[in-house]
Amino acid sequence: MTYLSGLLAAVFVLGLLLVLFGIVRWSIVSSIRTRGGAARLRRPDPDGVARLTGIPVERSLCEMYQADDRVSRESLVLVDGAGKEWWVGAFFPLAVPDVSEWRKLTRVTGIPIASDMLKGVYYVTATGAVRLQSPEGDVEVARSIPEFRGFEERESSEDDA
Repeated sequence: MTYLSGLLAAVFVLGLLLVLFGIVRWSIVSSIRTRGGAARLRRPDPDGVARLTGIPVERSLCEMYQADDRVSRESLVLVDGAGKEWWVGAFFPLAVPDVSEWRKLTRVTGIPIASDMLKGVYYVTATGAVRLQSPEGDVEVARSIPEFRGFEERESSEDDA
């Protein structure tokens, strides 16, 4: 019985250490690596991101980051041409530290550009399509960045929360 108790205690302590590691890695270390993101948000680094991901960054994506005011805002509801709503929590800077961290965190193969308001991430594929990876699956949002930029914004209300 003592052996079993010791084994259970060791497994419990190991589990606690893994949880602690996860908290430190994704809450503290990630925050340190991506600090200053607000300053990088409007200054995309397409060459660095292309070297990191192996995906060329389209000029239209850089233009979106530089010119579209929605990039610096949070909690957006974008509506595509078919009337489907896409919830955007916040856009990520298009810079090496941020793209690297979000790729590690989400394991997307493309360029992560924004979070949804839950556990999903919007990303740009090698073909230039915008997709949303979430616990419900991976779906195409727009066939291209210009199409994504053309989505209308709907005002969110307290009822949406």
